[in-house]
Amino acid sequence: MKRRLDHGFSIVELIIVIGILALLSAITVPIGLNIFQKQQVARMEQDIENILKKAQNNAIYLKNDSDWGVKISSNAFVLFQGSTYGTRDTSSDESYNLSAGASYQTNYTGDEIVFGKFSGEPYEIINEQKTIKEGVGAVTISSGSISRTINIAKGQMIYQTIN
Repeated sequence: MKRRLDHGFSIVELIIVIGILALLSAITVPIGLNIFQKQQVARMEQDIENILKKAQNNAIYLKNDSDWGVKISSNAFVLFQGSTYGTRDTSSDESYNLSAGASYQTNYTGDEIVFGKFSGEPYEIINEQKTIKEGVGAVTISSGSISRTINIAKGQMIYQTIN
């Protein structure tokens, strides 16, 4: 009588294991992506908030006796010295690259936020003129279904809200 030794796995066992792995992947990948997007948006929000606060503080503490502002573009924010981005002192520009994969929106006309010297009040630029921003200004950062908003209100420091 010959004895048969079985080595390895049967095809049924392999299919079951592959099915379990596929199920686990289908559950964990969306969760991991959501966590990644939350971290990415939170990190970018903190960077943008710091840039805005730096501009506001430079204006309040009369650095170079000037207004300070932030110009928002699709992939960078530029901290600038002057009443408008167009008339700024380019030697004081500080450019901050922001992560691709997120979108930025603001309710400021021309995507410029200027803080008045000494007061630190936020202005928007309309036709190359500083105009006091009516209501609360905002910069919103979004990635996928995650978004966060930085609020800029007259007479207040910059603060954030989580959507």
